[in-house]
Amino acid sequence: MQVPKKETYIIQKETRYAALFIHMVAQHMNIQFADIRCLNFLMNNTSATAGEIAKETGLTTGAVTAMIDRLEKSGFVKRESDPDDRRKTIVTLKSDKFRKSNIANDFFAKDVKKLLSTFSKQEQKTIIKWNQEMTKVLKEKTSKLNEDISK
Repeated sequence: MQVPKKETYIIQKETRYAALFIHMVAQHMNIQFADIRCLNFLMNNTSATAGEIAKETGLTTGAVTAMIDRLEKSGFVKRESDPDDRRKTIVTLKSDKFRKSNIANDFFAKDVKKLLSTFSKQEQKTIIKWNQEMTKVLKEKTSKLNEDISK
C-alpha cells in the first residue's frame, strides 16, 4: 500500500516537535540534550553502568563520563564503584530532583495518557505497535549510522 506524502510529512512534523520539546525540556532543566536522554534511561532503569548508558545513548564512553560529571555536579545522579568490579561505575538517578524539575514527566503522565484515552483500545494497540516498530527501525538506523561514523 502506497503511503501518501501528506501522511509521511505529518509523521516528520511530529518527530520534529518531539525533538524540539525534549530540547526545550533540557534547556528548562539547564542540562544538555544528551543529558535528558540519559536521565530518561535511568528513570526507567534506576541505575546503570557507564557502558550501558553509552550503549543506550549512542555516545562514546568518554562523552558519557563527561555527561555523568555534569549530571553529578547538578545533583541529578550519584556515581558509585561497582562492588563486584571496581573498574565499572554505577550511575544512579536521584529521582526526586529529576521528577521535580522534569516537566516531561507531567507530559507523559498526564497529557499523553489523556490523549491516548480519546482512542479506542484497538486504536491504542495500533499506536503502541507503531511506536514499538518505529523504535526498532530507528534503533537499527542509529546503529548503522554510528558504525559508519566510527569507520
